[in-house]
Amino acid sequence: MDCLPNILLVDAYDSFSASIAALLRQLLNTTVTIIRIDTDIKANLSLELGTFLQFFDAIVLGPGPGQPDNEADIGLFNTIWKTAERDRIPVLGICLGFQSLCCYYGHSVETLGLPCHGHAKRIFHTNTDLFQNVGSVTATQYNSLAVRPVQNKTLIKAPSPLQCWGHNLSFHLVATIFGDLYKQMNKESTKDQSFTRSDLQLLAWNDEGYAMAVKHSSLPFWGFQFHPESCKSTESCRTLLKKWWKMVNASNQRFRPQKLLRNITPPRAPASLPFEGQVERLVSRLKDLSSISADSVNHQSVQTALQREQLADLCYEMSSSGDVIMLESTKKARYCIYGIPDNTSWRIEVLGKTCSLHSGAVTDEYENVTVKEVLLVLERFLTTKNVIKGPESPFWGGLVGFMSYEFGLQLLDVSVASQTGSESIVPHISLAWIDRSVVLDLETGIITLQSLRKQDSWVHDMALKLSGTGEQNASLQQNNVYGILSEAKITTPDHENYISQIRSCKSELLAGNSYELCLTTEGTVTTPTGTHNPYLLYKNLQRHNPVPYAACLRLGRTLLLSSSPEKFLGWSRDGVVDMVPMKGTVKKTADMTREKATEILSTPKETAENLMIADLIRHDLYTATNYGDADIEVVKLCDVVEHETVYQLVSHIRAHTPLKPQMSQDERLAEVIKSGRRVLQCTLPPGSMTGAPKKRSCEILSQLERRPRGVYSGVVGYLDVGGGGSWSVCIRSAFSNESEDRDGRQTWHIGAGGAITVLSDDEGEWQEMITKLDSVLNAFR
Repeated sequence: MDCLPNILLVDAYDSFSASIAALLRQLLNTTVTIIRIDTDIKANLSLELGTFLQFFDAIVLGPGPGQPDNEADIGLFNTIWKTAERDRIPVLGICLGFQSLCCYYGHSVETLGLPCHGHAKRIFHTNTDLFQNVGSVTATQYNSLAVRPVQNKTLIKAPSPLQCWGHNLSFHLVATIFGDLYKQMNKESTKDQSFTRSDLQLLAWNDEGYAMAVKHSSLPFWGFQFHPESCKSTESCRTLLKKWWKMVNASNQRFRPQKLLRNITPPRAPASLPFEGQVERLVSRLKDLSSISADSVNHQSVQTALQREQLADLCYEMSSSGDVIMLESTKKARYCIYGIPDNTSWRIEVLGKTCSLHSGAVTDEYENVTVKEVLLVLERFLTTKNVIKGPESPFWGGLVGFMSYEFGLQLLDVSVASQTGSESIVPHISLAWIDRSVVLDLETGIITLQSLRKQDSWVHDMALKLSGTGEQNASLQQNNVYGILSEAKITTPDHENYISQIRSCKSELLAGNSYELCLTTEGTVTTPTGTHNPYLLYKNLQRHNPVPYAACLRLGRTLLLSSSPEKFLGWSRDGVVDMVPMKGTVKKTADMTREKATEILSTPKETAENLMIADLIRHDLYTATNYGDADIEVVKLCDVVEHETVYQLVSHIRAHTPLKPQMSQDERLAEVIKSGRRVLQCTLPPGSMTGAPKKRSCEILSQLERRPRGVYSGVVGYLDVGGGGSWSVCIRSAFSNESEDRDGRQTWHIGAGGAITVLSDDEGEWQEMITKLDSVLNAFR
């Protein structure tokens, strides 16, 4: 049987490339092979580049940050253009790939005065070649650089104005756009005929006269400045790709019938496998630590008169091991989850390359463990639990805790540029094994008591305990928090420094190094130490800022008080994956109505912020699901949601893990757990806290912020033994580590920030950051 056609996609470390690969694969019924711009073909595959390229029907040079004339930014691009020119291999350049095509043939790019990042715009075209009979085209752009039809006496052949297509595009408007072009062509024709001859022909442009699509006059080369894969690009962009593929096949039949290695799978570099011995030793140790667990959930449901606050106090008092595990909803969401650890509980933590297992007074350390190995350990361990039946609650038991922002940076291979003395004080990952838990359903009032332990009488005893009066511990009374607040000392960020960082972000955006940068800073608060003080502060935070995704965690020496409105990622036991990015904020005031907030959040700046992250998330999910194995849908795009202190713009992206009908229950569970691990690995750190492209943006932010963010900007949640998982973005939060306690006082770190785009107003961004910071600081005042 013939192999599917194969397209080579060369990724320039962009955050949209996987979406392009999935679109090509699904739309054109092809295989897509992805390499990076710095891939050493000869070293990895023992092949010359020219031989390697013969395995592919076509090549796509993808988008990415940077400059098309900078070798570090484009890597293999120019070598591929040269080889494809010789062997007539069809190539499509997108965004940076488009610009590199123009540069390769001598045309200059210029820096836009106002970059176009995340805006869907009308594309005007010649109604020829790929665009013939395509009709109206609207496509999203992500570019700081552009190519004009006339640039420094270098010309791209322009069409006759009469050929231009577009509704309401009059001859006068076309003549205005191209008038100078034709005058320049006629003027230069008497001086040097080479300026009137070009290898490239203009196919499309925007309303500012910048080239949006070109083709080579004799070779099968095309380029798009826009992004056909964006969720705001119209169906006509898919039509363009189908027409491109038809022309690719025609070109190959004519010029490459013998050279194209159609029925041979292109060689791939061997995958970099984790150190299996280390992984298996860790998995074995985790199995030993949880050996008292059963393969089913012992549970009992009760209904009492206890309110959420009373149940939280009761569960807090029962956390005898010192660790505190609470994932609550204090507004809008449905469930509250309370872990009940004891002296048999254990915790896994990673800091740097050291993985520590804490069980009672015993700590085992494993050196030189990578973050990807840690995730693989968690996957394999949870698969051994094999729990396939339980109550109707989202969490039956499993691992609960946080993964820090720096954990995500390690997954991206990004180093943190910290100032002296500001190395990370909190673990990059800290997860507690919870085999006894209490789950409150806020809709029904039903409390489910759960244990994974064999023949555990705790469930029955706890049910009897809940039927008691539920009297509150005097030490947890609300009036005790005021003594803490009266001694709190608050330090806020420096205004001038933050404004300077905003301007530095804009410089990077104008240079084309990023489309959006999620800049953050932090304030600090010191408060008196005390056994119950963190929990009292957490309760006060929930009173000031009730949210769907609250958390109170004490994991070893780290404390976290979170009031996050943003769900990061969740997946069901059926493998349905949901991501809900939140980007775009308006402060709630006495005169701020929902209608006014919607009007503000509908501006190009706000919608572009959200669209960029929605497109980035689709890329992350496609990466996790092998570039198109799963169906990914945009459930909501740029929806206005009201919270206690702000209105925010929210999108909702959903993926469906492919589960084969013939799979057994055990196989389905293993596949869902594996899928959850892949999604976490491919989506951290949260795109709403980085910007796009993610890797380059994180590198820039690391240099600007020069501090570890810690738990802030990371994620908080759980991995369930039944296969599911749920994580919130750690924002509107305060975290502390006992290593910083001095003279009877502890230090709380409170991060805040916002997405910087080229349309950002400096003072407006400062005020947005302060609004977010105050939503937490108010609980300390």
